[in-house]
Amino acid sequence: MDDKFESWNELFVPESRERHRISLRMFLEANESHATADELLNEARNDRKSDASPVEYMYVRRLSKYKKYLLNRIGKKTGKPLSPGTVHTYFSDMVGFYEHFGFTVPRAARKIIYEDTDSKVKTHTGVAVNKQTITEMLEKADVLEKALILAQVSSGLSNADLVNLRVGQFKNGRHPSGITVLKDLRRQKTRNTSPVKFITFLSKEATEAIDEYLNYRNTPPVHKTHNSMLSYHKRKVTSDNNYLFVKKKIGEPVPGARDSDAYRKLSTTSLLAMYRKLHPPTGDSFDWNDVRGHLLRKYFSNVLTRRDVQTDYAETMMGHSLGGSRDFYICPILTSL
Repeated sequence: MDDKFESWNELFVPESRERHRISLRMFLEANESHATADELLNEARNDRKSDASPVEYMYVRRLSKYKKYLLNRIGKKTGKPLSPGTVHTYFSDMVGFYEHFGFTVPRAARKIIYEDTDSKVKTHTGVAVNKQTITEMLEKADVLEKALILAQVSSGLSNADLVNLRVGQFKNGRHPSGITVLKDLRRQKTRNTSPVKFITFLSKEATEAIDEYLNYRNTPPVHKTHNSMLSYHKRKVTSDNNYLFVKKKIGEPVPGARDSDAYRKLSTTSLLAMYRKLHPPTGDSFDWNDVRGHLLRKYFSNVLTRRDVQTDYAETMMGHSLGGSRDFYICPILTSL
């Protein structure tokens, strides 16, 4: 990646940046090109100087090739075509890149036509997330998966907010009642919005599950082989600034990285894969998972509502902005959590 691309990419939240890099790699692969972002932009500038129609511009033709590439791409893990939502997301990434630098993409070139028109609509055809569904997943979950599920279902945190939690936030939020209060959280959904400050909590059961997970991270293996000790030292908590949840398979640290613990950080993609493994989706290949972070957030919201928690309080605990002055007046009282 070069400076032009990264200067654009830095405008986005961290979770979007890696996807943009993947989008650019696939874009170049689709066009059988090794061009840099600078070279792509210079090509687009030359297009505008020509007498060609906008639909004949080279960068527009490259986008058309990319679109076909995405529509025909087979997912490595699923062995199935990419879902319409995934195609749209990756395609929009490159459209956004060009338009950021002032190169308009004609409406006709933006349109994506799927062979199976019914697949454009994603439906949730499986069972609704309920206590039984969650219990069934917990019965199959390992120590990390159990901590993640209980943390998400009891806090309403989004996937991104969950994987961004630090050890210190968990330790400093411990309450005599057994719950953990997560204070001073910041939810940055898009690059164009200010972070939303919010408070939520982890239930006693979730707190105990995370304690068990941290104990696992900090306990040396019984059989001290080279590989087991290496895994132990890679997962071990070394400071309060470490991420609360880390990958199962951890690589090597990146020298000079801005975030020294980033190489261990659990990704939102891993979280989605975890739910897919513990509760395989029903329906056809274009359906969403029956269980995923977004639906657990809904479950959290529904539970609060059934417990007579005011809607505004529930919304703020999920990191939603109420808008205007309401954000200043609505805040959960810590003692009531």
